[in-house]
Amino acid sequence: MRMTQRFHLLAAVSCALCCHTSLLGAVVPVTDANVQHGLSPYKRVCQARTATSQPPAQPDDRPTIAATRELSWRQTDTSVALLNHGRMVWEHVHDKRIGKPYMRFGLLDGTELTRPWPVPKDYPRNDHSWHRALWWSWKAINGVNYWEGNQTGTEPVRATIATKPDGSAQIDVAIAYHRPGESPVVLEKRRVTVSAPDADGAYFIGWETSFTPSGQDDVRFDRNSYGGFALRMAAECCGDAGRKIPAWTFGNSEGHADINNRAARWVSYQGTASNGQAACVAIFDHPDNPGHPALWQTRSHYPYLNPSLTCKEDYVLPSGQTLRLRYGVMVSAGPLDANAVEQRWKAFAGASAAAVRVNESFAGGCIGARLRVNVTPLIEPGFWWCRTSDGTVVATVARPWGIASPPSGDGSYQTVGICQPTVW
Repeated sequence: MRMTQRFHLLAAVSCALCCHTSLLGAVVPVTDANVQHGLSPYKRVCQARTATSQPPAQPDDRPTIAATRELSWRQTDTSVALLNHGRMVWEHVHDKRIGKPYMRFGLLDGTELTRPWPVPKDYPRNDHSWHRALWWSWKAINGVNYWEGNQTGTEPVRATIATKPDGSAQIDVAIAYHRPGESPVVLEKRRVTVSAPDADGAYFIGWETSFTPSGQDDVRFDRNSYGGFALRMAAECCGDAGRKIPAWTFGNSEGHADINNRAARWVSYQGTASNGQAACVAIFDHPDNPGHPALWQTRSHYPYLNPSLTCKEDYVLPSGQTLRLRYGVMVSAGPLDANAVEQRWKAFAGASAAAVRVNESFAGGCIGARLRVNVTPLIEPGFWWCRTSDGTVVATVARPWGIASPPSGDGSYQTVGICQPTVW
């Protein structure tokens, strides 16, 4: 299948990881049932985590692992990971004891693309120890440093996990921002969705989040060139001159090679992974985000990507209002040209903004309501947003349980089951 076709087939989904070796607990084979865990409040302190990185796969077994699927879930009170043949594909960590939730991810054969966290002492690029693979961190809130300092002040207070047999998942996390021992100043609701790996091993991470002041005062997210949604990649991305492996290269939607401090809809980063195969990662900035297209911070001497919301000025969030942001991360087990990435960004930007008309029967109850779909709203794996004509989110409908398929001739769908009010 062509690469561009593959990403047209990937659902335009709107979706933070710890080391594979530190995950303690039994492997949970994938079944037909959803697995959901409510973790509020946290009832016990997580097991100690090691600082060792995932052991590299043997060269002769990686092709076999990548070509076959033996998916399973490994889950604890503070993390969830998708495994293939027992090796980490991705992992999300939401550990109250260590603060900021984060995500590690890689390829189906177990090759990790992000830098592990905690960073092993002997890791080739062990600078900036507060960089947590794929994560969110404001640089400063009301003058208080949340980037290098106050790590536990970004506190995951509640997490709900839903996993599926095909390897897709949804992770909802409530996060409180506060000084040690003080009340929160900002509350965040974050939804991370991960699509099932496609036939070529590619998948998509959707990241949708909202921030609301917790008190009566406005909140200031201080101006800084970097901060917010950030990605720290593996040391191998810097290349290896001795083995004649070149460093990974950046690209963006505007065709620039030198992309630091430039505005773009998306930024790609691709090259040779540690398994010797080509790979590509791209981050998407959603057109509804304030300041779109984002100004990007990138580094090549320590592989780093960051669409920065506060690059030029403070962002002041008035009391009683909510800041909503959406990003996407595309993980490809192979190279992608600019056109392929652009098409995937358009799918992400267009489908996630799809409006759904709900007729009068919806108000009378979920079952039997008809939903008129203007654009196929494959926003995230397993869940469709239901919106009124003005775009207001009024409900979520779970699929395949909630919507009968295929649609009727007029483009509407008949709801047959689950329909719950949404808080997003």
